[in-house]
Amino acid sequence: MKSRVADVFMNAASPGITATAMLNAYYDTYEDYLTAIAREMRKEYTAVVDAGFILQLDASDLAIERTMLLSNT
Repeated sequence: MKSRVADVFMNAASPGITATAMLNAYYDTYEDYLTAIAREMRKEYTAVVDAGFILQLDASDLAIERTMLLSNT
């Protein structure tokens, strides 16, 4: 039977979930830390796309932050 797969995707973690899961021990601010992660993750994202895959970013941090924000009110 012939495959009906039209496209192939690969997932990667978003900078936000990476920053949430890995504590900052170097950068002065969260923003600096997140910027550094995004700069380095861009290399991974580029490699995935250059290999011909559709890139899917897993950004579960968006839901986590909303839950944390609402639970503090």
